[in-house]
Amino acid sequence: MRYAGGAHRGISPVVTTVLLIAATLISALAVAGFVFGLFGSFGGLSAKITPDIYAPSQNVGVLNSVANFSVSISNKTPNDVSGAVNLTAGAVLVTSQPFLIHGGKTILLTLSHELTTTGLWTVAVSSQSSVVVSYTFQVELDANQANLVIDQANLAQASVTQGYWNLALSAGLVLLGALNIVLLARDRGKGSKKVQPS
Repeated sequence: MRYAGGAHRGISPVVTTVLLIAATLISALAVAGFVFGLFGSFGGLSAKITPDIYAPSQNVGVLNSVANFSVSISNKTPNDVSGAVNLTAGAVLVTSQPFLIHGGKTILLTLSHELTTTGLWTVAVSSQSSVVVSYTFQVELDANQANLVIDQANLAQASVTQGYWNLALSAGLVLLGALNIVLLARDRGKGSKKVQPS
């Protein structure tokens, strides 16, 4: 837009770049939250599952051990909500603990069960036929096998982390290059202005 005196007004290229970076980071956080299940809530109901298994941070349990799960469920609505905490081995329902939570309240449930088969197990908090939050883990034959799986998962995680750092570095370099281009274009625009004789 041209103002009196011929001056151009607008957003500074530096401010534009900062805004673009902020928007990108916020978008990435939102996508990561939904893709990786960081947000465990549904319709005013939120839940958190805390596992006590062989290696909870690597999602690994051991056959014939007892798995314990502390489940915190909060109802942020004024209405009573019912649901269940389900433990499944593969597609087979192993146990289910129903709950009723009054409006505005939080409850803490404990679910314990022996891990009787190998494979994938899941603990899920469900309400109104929808899963609020779930936790999936692998049950291995023994501690040696579990440690092997943990080592493989750690290597894979290191590789993924390195990939994300490489991606972040590449994005940063692209943004710096774009900023450099904008600043060079601005400087050329300033240098090409000719003074009109009066």
